[in-house]
Amino acid sequence: MLLLDIGNTRIKAAVLENGRVKVVSSVSHNGSWASVVGELSLSQAPTSIHIASVAGPNVEKAVSAAFVGRCGLKPVFYRAVANAAGVRNGYREPGRLGVDRWMAIIAAYSRVRGAVCVVDCGTTITVDLVGASGQHQGGFIVPGLMMAKKSLLNGAKEVDVPEGDALCGLSWGRSTEEAVCHGLLFSSVAFIERAFGAFKATDSAANLLLTGGDASALAVHLEFAQTVPELVLEGIHCSATIHSESGY
Repeated sequence: MLLLDIGNTRIKAAVLENGRVKVVSSVSHNGSWASVVGELSLSQAPTSIHIASVAGPNVEKAVSAAFVGRCGLKPVFYRAVANAAGVRNGYREPGRLGVDRWMAIIAAYSRVRGAVCVVDCGTTITVDLVGASGQHQGGFIVPGLMMAKKSLLNGAKEVDVPEGDALCGLSWGRSTEEAVCHGLLFSSVAFIERAFGAFKATDSAANLLLTGGDASALAVHLEFAQTVPELVLEGIHCSATIHSESGY
């Protein structure tokens, strides 16, 4: 079983090893999909391919064709649905919830089987709240750290800060670069703290799980936070298991 998380800029591939999700490859997808799929490090041919992609239908078609060409298998692509793995989707139109968020949500709930605040810290920072009964209550989306920095620098031309993704601390900035970097980190931490605090007020046993590229940098400033780097891939595995058992 091959699991694939296709994001805005990268594709991550994972397999199961001793019952756990193990990432075996992570590559940028800025070339042809045939070459990108060819770059994935696979020690053996997969028996099935399961994918969550936020890159759009054209990419899905290209990826599907690339895998059929490489190993003769047509991938299964997942979508957000109304109910799965004990979680009830809180969106008015369940299918419009991003599949990456949905995968992270069902994986998080499967882990804790209780109230959980799921934060994906990537291009955007998404927060999703799931009650102890499995009811998804909705969430928030704000720019991620790098997106926020680029937006600030594009809109305030007089702010001269070197390009780069260095994350700083929460102390007062004593230069423009520090003021920007520390301020962006501070605002992201405060946003997550406020969202989780409001949720925890409704259930004192609520858990806080972070995933995504900036999760570790943010988690060190957040009390109670647990980081789960491969939460989306774990959700794809949950979906693949359901698919094989019931045709979901």
